[in-house]
Amino acid sequence: MHAKKFSAVIAGLVITSSLTLAACSNEDTSDAASTASETSSSASAMASETSSEAATSSEYGEGVTESTKKASLSDWNGSFRGFNSYFEEDFVKKAMGEAAKEHGETTDEMRAELDESRGADFEALVVNEDEITFVKSAKDLDTPSEKPVKYTFDKALDVKTDQHEFTWFIFKADGDADHEYVALMPLHGEEALEHFHMRYGNSIEEILDPTKQGQSEDWYPTFVDPKTATDDQIIESVVHHDH
Repeated sequence: MHAKKFSAVIAGLVITSSLTLAACSNEDTSDAASTASETSSSASAMASETSSEAATSSEYGEGVTESTKKASLSDWNGSFRGFNSYFEEDFVKKAMGEAAKEHGETTDEMRAELDESRGADFEALVVNEDEITFVKSAKDLDTPSEKPVKYTFDKALDVKTDQHEFTWFIFKADGDADHEYVALMPLHGEEALEHFHMRYGNSIEEILDPTKQGQSEDWYPTFVDPKTATDDQIIESVVHHDH
């Protein structure tokens, strides 16, 4: 699947609603007045409810509402490599070249598309209880030199698009950090390749609309456990599924 078609992940958010008003008969003035009054009251109540719901979601944008769900950062405990860390691996570059030829484009064009949708400022992550270490190079994943950052659960946001429904679990850094907010989706995809999507930014608005920080609206950095992910799974997920 083409990376730009993925989002959903994740882009135009749609809420639809309808309001049908009953018609009154002119044959019975009294009944008509009563029906009109009831219809008006019903319409007013429905409009008020719709307005209230819109006000609730408008804080974060259409299709986004605050959720009662909770999470602990420790739910993501582990060491993970980003899809972007595999782009220079020989087995991925070979598969990418073959796939690019099939799609009538160059390897550089395919690589640029994948960078746009799965790229990040770091290649790996270490999550340890309430801390995240953003590892610049995946080769240093086992012994990172970067300093871990403490994060606290802030809120969960349910997102509904025309294709998907999902939840961002958002964590806020305690103190100064390069990435004030980190949003995580639960690990999923166990039947093929267990992974999770994430975003980061200096505001929740930047996370919900990554174009505000110069990223693609289809931007979903994706991370896997390198100890369980096989080469075939990486090729299928990074090169073929994402494209």
